[in-house]
Amino acid sequence: MRHDITLTSLLCAAVTAGLVLGATQVVADTTEASSAGQVVGGDHVSSLHTPIKLDPNALQEFQENGHVVEKRHHKQIFPLYNERLAEKGIHLPKPWGLAIMGTLNDQEQNLTKLGINLGKGAPPDPNVLYPIPLVNLSRVESKIKQAMVKLDLWVLPFMNVFAAVGKMQGDVSFDVDIDTSAILPPIACRNGCPVVSIPFDTQSNMAGATVGAIFAFGIKNWFASLEFSRTFTIGDKTDGTITSNQAGFRGGRNFHAGNGWLISPYLGVSYLDVDQTVHGHTGLANAFPDGDDLFVSYTLHTENVDKWQGIIGLNLSAPKSAFMIQGEYAAWKHSKRFTLSVTKRF
Repeated sequence: MRHDITLTSLLCAAVTAGLVLGATQVVADTTEASSAGQVVGGDHVSSLHTPIKLDPNALQEFQENGHVVEKRHHKQIFPLYNERLAEKGIHLPKPWGLAIMGTLNDQEQNLTKLGINLGKGAPPDPNVLYPIPLVNLSRVESKIKQAMVKLDLWVLPFMNVFAAVGKMQGDVSFDVDIDTSAILPPIACRNGCPVVSIPFDTQSNMAGATVGAIFAFGIKNWFASLEFSRTFTIGDKTDGTITSNQAGFRGGRNFHAGNGWLISPYLGVSYLDVDQTVHGHTGLANAFPDGDDLFVSYTLHTENVDKWQGIIGLNLSAPKSAFMIQGEYAAWKHSKRFTLSVTKRF
């Protein structure tokens, strides 16, 4: 009996160790992936200039503010129908935009449905994974730094499409909760066995890409935008691509600051959805006394805690839209994000 208990305890300990090893890798990847989509979404307003209709009485004032409607000596393709609008005195932003963005993102994740398979000396079958009910992950918190470059184009006067690529670095902390009643013999748990929590910290690097579209509307100095985007992230410890979907609404007002400068404060909300099963693999060299390596295949389900965030932001536009600087802060109960971007239109 004691021999069986010892073997069972050793097996459970090995499974737990393998799961913890796999979890420390995948947690970092999945938490960073869930935050990637928020970065590009925070930059959209920096590309938004409310179309302005120039009537004869307002033309002189408009030019005095530094906004001069340039005469085009060549045919401009984008935005489509721009020539018709120009004939009506409507000023549109330059079609192309190039932005550099930096983001700090703190958030919490839910990781559930853990499964694992171990291999001694050789990788296990990744299609055969076993659920581990005795182990749970809690208090999954990430602090992510992200840098991206975005290219956008006004296809229509009210529609902008964009694509962005970048890299992420993150510090992730979480607790591995182990139900000792599943490991210890029943005789040792007559008065109940505790759940042991072991804190872990890990780091991860990822690459990501985002594509999407924004729809902009303006009345006089008021503006609003509605965006949709999809982000794909790849980590060195996960198999395949992690995807996230985002939508957002922002609305605000342009204020003329003199000499052609515009200050545009705004408010909004954003929605981020990460709901995916992630597969991955990792290993530990010389894990056994005979020198064999430990190979770990794992799977788990990841979901972001806060799907909604409130937004407050400010955009500063130079004369003739030479460049734009934007800062944005978004937060809710278990997440917060700050984004700073610089955009050049041409």
